Amino acid sequence: MITGRDPEFINTITFYYRQELGRDPEPGGLASWLEQLRNGLTGPQLEKAIHDSPEAVAFRARPKVPKTPRVHVEGLRFITEDGEPWVMAFATSFRAYERFLRGEDLRPHLQELAELGANGIRVLGAFDFGSPAAQRLYPAEHADYYDRLPEFFALLQGFGLYAEFCVFADTKRSVPDKANQLTHWNRVCGVLQPIPNVLVERVNENNQHENGGDAVLPKPDGLVSSFGSNGGGNDPPGPFWDYADLHSERRGDFALSTTTVYFAINGYVGAPGQPSFAGTQRAPVVSEPPGIADALVPGRRTNDPRICYQMGVGCSTWGAGGTAHSDCGVQSILLTPVQKECVRQFLIGVKVK
Repeated sequence: MITGRDPEFINTITFYYRQELGRDPEPGGLASWLEQLRNGLTGPQLEKAIHDSPEAVAFRARPKVPKTPRVHVEGLRFITEDGEPWVMAFATSFRAYERFLRGEDLRPHLQELAELGANGIRVLGAFDFGSPAAQRLYPAEHADYYDRLPEFFALLQGFGLYAEFCVFADTKRSVPDKANQLTHWNRVCGVLQPIPNVLVERVNENNQHENGGDAVLPKPDGLVSSFGSNGGGNDPPGPFWDYADLHSERRGDFALSTTTVYFAINGYVGAPGQPSFAGTQRAPVVSEPPGIADALVPGRRTNDPRICYQMGVGCSTWGAGGTAHSDCGVQSILLTPVQKECVRQFLIGVKVK
């Protein structure tokens, strides 16, 4: 038996595990290979044995994960740091970070969205859906809230996904008080700054549901960011940061015309007695078009894939993309067959140029 070389053997085992399996050795595997090296197994024999294992074969055959380079805004479009055009083709997943913090396995949900063609999700970083005991995310109730943000985004990155992390929603309840809001904002932005697959949104529907905050928040350095959205059919709130978020009108026919986005950018003159809008002059996304559900709710939810395709086209013809907003997505759960096909068609439409 070879003695005195355990540190060298452990380094060798770890090297081949990382090379062939993409991970560190588990305690049992490490002990087994270490014993064989002590008994004369050579380095090349170790490499071949690990290389030929079923796990290594599966690891080499795994689908390639799309890159998630950092994006920024040029003119009215997103551009990656590699200089490539990038369009937001997202799906709603409001509760994703809350479920992650609770220890739930998000991988089936994320895999489904990636397979449907999504390149990201829209997540609420704080919210209260109205129940005192469930479906809420109050940052102060989670001691690991800030520490686990990098882990969450690394999980998304493994599926080739970005996230628009909407820091505030139901703000008067989820993060009350100006001082708390400013502290929370600064801590979140500080943690997210080095992460490439993130876009930051200040607030969801600033003029709805007690969402608007009391604190004056600075535009974050080093992060592509939006000042936030207003409710459906309302112009985006200003001042406008890198990109603007439009929640489009809820028309009975579900039409999301290209002119809706055009006027959000360039502004319009209101009818007599009605206000005008100067326009955002920013890259626009439609992060909440009319929603997707199993049952038709005229003007609010559709279950028609053809309409969803048209909405996707409307988001990106003038704009920089949009989000497929579904009932299942609000809950961050697997899609029903009806909602799945609607989300698929929306994502196809948003990518049409």
